[in-house]
Amino acid sequence: MFESAGPGCTFVLTQKLALGLQIFLIANQEKCQHIALHDWLIYAFARSRGFKWLIDHEAHMLYRQHAGNVVGANVGIKAKLARWQKLREGWLVKQALLIADILGHNDTWPIQKLKRYHFVDRLALIANVNKLRRRLRDRVALALFLLLPLKK
Repeated sequence: MFESAGPGCTFVLTQKLALGLQIFLIANQEKCQHIALHDWLIYAFARSRGFKWLIDHEAHMLYRQHAGNVVGANVGIKAKLARWQKLREGWLVKQALLIADILGHNDTWPIQKLKRYHFVDRLALIANVNKLRRRLRDRVALALFLLLPLKK
């Protein structure tokens, strides 16, 4: 619920996963309308339902970002500032909470801590940041972000 496996356009799904996801999306169509991070949702769905997931570390395509990309490749100072503003306003936290809610994971420890977002909760998340993000640079960025209160 805290990251994607990579760009959603690179996902290759088994028929069983694709059909399970389709059934899930149809059953939860109204709630899914509010999810902007579709690749995060697909990855979280697969992992929460016990599907195996392989992240191939060799790129097999060139990624070209489209103009309507929600988060984007974060290239340039303007893009970085826009992403930082979204983070500070709690947009990413809200997306993670929506995904957790749709998948039925509201009672998990990281989601409970994220919901309260008290300083002690954020410290607990920082202490377990290795369970929330894969890459070291993403772990460091998330830990630094969690030190700050959300901008109201």
